[in-house]
Amino acid sequence: MKKLAKLKKNKRWQVEYYWKGKRQRVAGFNHVKDEAEREKKYIELIEDINDCLKAGLEPNEENLELAKEGRLEKRGKTIREAYEMAVKVAVNNKSKTTIRNYTNYVNIFLNWLKDQQKDECLIVELSKADIVAYLDYLRLERKTYDDKSLSDNTIYNYHNVLSIVSDKLVERGLMKENLFGLIKKRKPSISPKKPYSKIAQKKIMEYVREQAPEMILPISLTFIGLRQTEKTRLKIKHIYLSEQKLRLPAGQVDHKNKDHITINIPDFLAPLLAYHIKDCPVNWYVFGVQAKGDPGLMPGPVPINTKRFTRRWKRIRRDLSLSVDETMYMFKHTGLYEMWKAGVGPLDLQRQMKHKDFSSTQRYIGWFENGPTDDKINQVSL
Repeated sequence: MKKLAKLKKNKRWQVEYYWKGKRQRVAGFNHVKDEAEREKKYIELIEDINDCLKAGLEPNEENLELAKEGRLEKRGKTIREAYEMAVKVAVNNKSKTTIRNYTNYVNIFLNWLKDQQKDECLIVELSKADIVAYLDYLRLERKTYDDKSLSDNTIYNYHNVLSIVSDKLVERGLMKENLFGLIKKRKPSISPKKPYSKIAQKKIMEYVREQAPEMILPISLTFIGLRQTEKTRLKIKHIYLSEQKLRLPAGQVDHKNKDHITINIPDFLAPLLAYHIKDCPVNWYVFGVQAKGDPGLMPGPVPINTKRFTRRWKRIRRDLSLSVDETMYMFKHTGLYEMWKAGVGPLDLQRQMKHKDFSSTQRYIGWFENGPTDDKINQVSL
């Protein structure tokens, strides 16, 4: 049972209450000569103090002002309640991928707070020191699934998402200031994108043809510019074999681009696609699931998760003793490099690779122009 505030009418009138076990006294209206008016003001103060105490909040100047305005309930939310509400606001009308990523980042933060026994503390008790400690945890202690430290890019993403979500708390009066925003984000430098050498391409594709033929088409689609998520969303109706084009609807396949996109299908890929989608309904996914337990790299009515690709690539990487930096996504860089070498113009490269900003294409071209020659690439790959 909380000890609520009460008025002590001694020689000097004062309000007495207890906060965290310590007795507190407040006297602010003794200058009022009229006793009835003085008592009225003290009663109003007592009501505001008791509202704070009932909400579990310290009756400081800021909270008393909120109590007076009837907005105190906002400050009474726990950190968990506040962030779970804020992330729902932040991801409103966002893609499924964004919703999943934001929710995951917030849950990791809340689980860390739970380990510190702070997730059920009031949102007003969250401090800058807590945020600094959490970011230190990400840099020094948190590991990836393969027991590696988080990259600078990953930590930047965690920090950025939590800053965006915290903005929603500030907008709604739950936080006085964005605590994540107070700490400067360490934006990582963009490292050069390396293509696979001819030797590496040959070795990988020889293995794939013999040991993992189901990966030939996913790798080929990466080569012409499709990201992992785009491949899982690609439908047969997006493929126009007679024109050798992929037409990607705005937002349906590529959540990063808001415009309709057309990608050229090179001669080597057209027969692979034709064989893969033969006699399948046009509304099926190019990589889907037809029944429970289906491996999921043939057409089907239900889309697959990108993990279907990454798990198979990990086996390829393991069997060929590739480094963790040699990813399936490197085939996208390789495709861009091969087109650049063949003399494809910068604007055509931008369209094929779906770069929203031409500066991204220019950055790739700069790397290729100033990077190692084909001979040197072939020496360092595999």
